[in-house]
Amino acid sequence: NHARQDHTWVMTSSMPEFRPGERQPHQVFMTLNDITQRKLAEEELNLASVIVNNTGEGIIVADQDNNIISINPAFTILTGFSRQEVFGRKADFLQSKKNTIKINDELHKSRKNRHSWQGEMWHRRKNSDDFPCWTTINQVKDAQGKTTHYVYVVMDITHLKKAQNRLGFLAYHDPLTQLPNRMLLKDRINHSLQNAR
Repeated sequence: NHARQDHTWVMTSSMPEFRPGERQPHQVFMTLNDITQRKLAEEELNLASVIVNNTGEGIIVADQDNNIISINPAFTILTGFSRQEVFGRKADFLQSKKNTIKINDELHKSRKNRHSWQGEMWHRRKNSDDFPCWTTINQVKDAQGKTTHYVYVVMDITHLKKAQNRLGFLAYHDPLTQLPNRMLLKDRINHSLQNAR
């Protein structure tokens, strides 16, 4: 900010005034318009664009009817879908049939309670593979409080789920023989006793 305070962006326009018979202007009328705020806004937009286009998470921007209007390159890498393939389609077409939640219901709840939702869900790739992801959905509202856009941020958590499943397996199985251990036996005995009661 300190660097920005020592200069001002201006837009200039000038109009020379000539006296009859002279080739050189005898005076020039000049107007200066301060456009510093516009230039700072442009810089912020450029920075936001760089961030969105270079982040590792897939980003989807949808309009108020949940039709996709923009994606970032990471989304294409993550899912295989290009901008042309998803533009204008409902964002929920990317949801896997494995989901137990309905994103439209979650968005409806978030409209009542808060302006964002996040959670684990399944998305699909272009090749029809499903993958688990952590999804954040934010509603963008105008000055009157009306939803104008939805911004989806999608992070692939396949490696985390595999690690979680491996740790769960190791908790109840011997790492060398892969046979169930006494913790699994104790868990199953407790479960059977509860069912018997």
